[in-house]
Amino acid sequence: MKVFKLGQDEERAFGFTHRVQILASDLAAFTTAGNAGTITLLTIKSGEIVSDVAARLVTPFSAPADAANNSTALQVGKTGTLNQLLASTELNQNGSNIAVATRPTTVPAGFTADTPVLATITPAAGKALSAQTVGEVNLFLAIRTLDRLV
Repeated sequence: MKVFKLGQDEERAFGFTHRVQILASDLAAFTTAGNAGTITLLTIKSGEIVSDVAARLVTPFSAPADAANNSTALQVGKTGTLNQLLASTELNQNGSNIAVATRPTTVPAGFTADTPVLATITPAAGKALSAQTVGEVNLFLAIRTLDRLV
């Protein structure tokens, strides 16, 4: 998993400040069948807001050795509200994957304490995330610091 701070030109053109790249190789540590994996993406600082979120599925996730491995669901949020920033989105080649997902009605979201942003990825029943050897999704976030407005 890599986090990229987007440049001013990208921010002006598209409105997003950060890109987070998640690859199939980032799921290698999640070896227990049927268990979701959680990846901490970044931390939103106290007083910041997330004003927009989008996901772009670059390459659908798959386990080429197992066609029955047909679900890789992603949601983005925080502890206690795992889907606050992005509702469950299918990433698997063998599922009903989507190319682009956008924010739910819970965004914009403000934070009054430093808060880790979590990606929770859930595999198909009885399958391990580590079996996914192909896949890439990019998450785009617009993080605003309200202190800059005064």
